[in-house]
Amino acid sequence: MYEHPLHVLLIHGNEKRFWLETANFYAFLSQEVGIPKDLITNVPFVSNQHQTIDTIESFFLKLPKFRTVDIAVVYSGHGLSGEFLPNEIPFTYEAFAVYFDVKGDFIFVNNCCYSGSCIDTFLNESLLPDKGLVIASSRHNQKSYDNKFLEALKRAYRNGREYKPKQLGRRYVIEKRKSKTKSSIDQQKWDYYNNLWVEIIRDERQNPVRCGKSLDHLLFTNQ
Repeated sequence: MYEHPLHVLLIHGNEKRFWLETANFYAFLSQEVGIPKDLITNVPFVSNQHQTIDTIESFFLKLPKFRTVDIAVVYSGHGLSGEFLPNEIPFTYEAFAVYFDVKGDFIFVNNCCYSGSCIDTFLNESLLPDKGLVIASSRHNQKSYDNKFLEALKRAYRNGREYKPKQLGRRYVIEKRKSKTKSSIDQQKWDYYNNLWVEIIRDERQNPVRCGKSLDHLLFTNQ
C-alpha cells in the first residue's frame, strides 16, 4: 500500500511511436502497478502547443495543497541538451523543475536524447538528491534509441527490484562497401585504396543514469 496517494503525469513527443510508448506505460501503471486511472493524467496527442502546456500546468495546479502526495512524471519523446520537447514544444529543464517543488516525493522518468542533462538542473534547483528521484535514459551527451529503456525499467519493477542502470543497445556494422577514394595520388595507390572495404558503423549504445532517493518501490507491481 502507498503511504501517500501517487499522482502520475504521462508526457510524450510529437510522433505516434512516443504516444504508443506512453500508452503502454499507462497500461503498466493502471493494470499492473494498480494506480487508479483517475490519478493518471495523459497529455493529449495534439499539435496545439497551448493545450499541451495547459495540461501539464493543470496537473500540478490540481495537486492537493494541504496534504502530502507523491508524483511520478514519465516523458518519452525528443530531447536536446538542457531541454525536452513535449509535442515539439521546447521546454527547458530549468523551467520544468519549478513544478516539482511539491509536498511529497517525486519520480521523473525521462526517456529522450541527452536526458541525463536534466539531472544537473535538478541538482542546481536543490530537488536532488533529497527530494526525489530522476532516472534518465542516457547520459547528458548521449542519444537514446527506441524503447529499450522503458522496457528495462518495467522488467525491474515487475520483479520488485530497484532499477540498476546498465548500458543498453550496441555498436554494429550496418553496411560494408568498397571505398570510393578520390585524390591526386598515383595510379597504384588509387587502385589500392579503391579496393578497400569500408564498414559503415551504427552506434546505438546508451547509458541510463539515476540520481536521488530510493523511490522505485512506488512503481513496483502488485502494491
